[in-house]
Amino acid sequence: MISSDYHVHSSFSTDSDAPPSEVLNAAVSLGLKSVCLTDHMDCEWPEDPELFIFDTDEYFKALTKLKEEYKDRLDLRIGMELGLRSEPDVYAFLSESYKKYQDMPFDFIIGSTHVFDYGDPYYTKFWEDKNPDSVVNSFYESTLFNASHYDCYDVYGHIDYITRYLPDGCHYEQSRYAELIEAILKAIINGNRGIEINTASLTKGYADANPNASVIKLYKELGGEIITVGSDAHSPENLTAHFDTAATILKDCGFKYYTEFVNRKPVFLEL
Repeated sequence: MISSDYHVHSSFSTDSDAPPSEVLNAAVSLGLKSVCLTDHMDCEWPEDPELFIFDTDEYFKALTKLKEEYKDRLDLRIGMELGLRSEPDVYAFLSESYKKYQDMPFDFIIGSTHVFDYGDPYYTKFWEDKNPDSVVNSFYESTLFNASHYDCYDVYGHIDYITRYLPDGCHYEQSRYAELIEAILKAIINGNRGIEINTASLTKGYADANPNASVIKLYKELGGEIITVGSDAHSPENLTAHFDTAATILKDCGFKYYTEFVNRKPVFLEL
């Protein structure tokens, strides 16, 4: 049984209205042993650089208080989801700026590609007048750069994030990007880091988790061992959604364990 959720957002994230206490109450009611809040820190967001950042002092103050308040019911871990970028001018700034997070007492940091080529594929306008295949290829190239060049993350988040937002009628052929996906996984493994299985796409009605089972199986075959499980919930009702499916996928791909993090160190728990 998976007893922790390691990708969860609260009202410290711009795109969530859920007070952290409501998230923790939901975790307790679900019988979780631990939960890790991983709120968005996407510095230099296009058009509004301040949109997806939070005050880390306020974050630690609030969550440290909650950690003590809930200690007999739930182990609260403190994390964040750090937006990684590969555009040369942005990378030069972020790679230096993100060093400060290494000295903060986070339990866990997800690194994710949300923005590339100065835009986010979540927005329909990003795809206008672009070839979808070229966009997807650029996403994976950016993710490979990020996975290889940043050292501030523990696990790479939803490494096929792009598949959630393909334009209507666009057919995704994973084989076209096989070399890039394998290179990304190798870079993550060589850096002694991991990936996550993210179930938000299942909640949204898609057929596959992020990444899909074939990518997770390849990760295992390449020697990957570190894998966290996250709902990517932005509201309490989606906490641990489809974790039964996630457990089945992991077992089918050869995993006997899933991973939590404490003080940036992996802890392996039996599935």
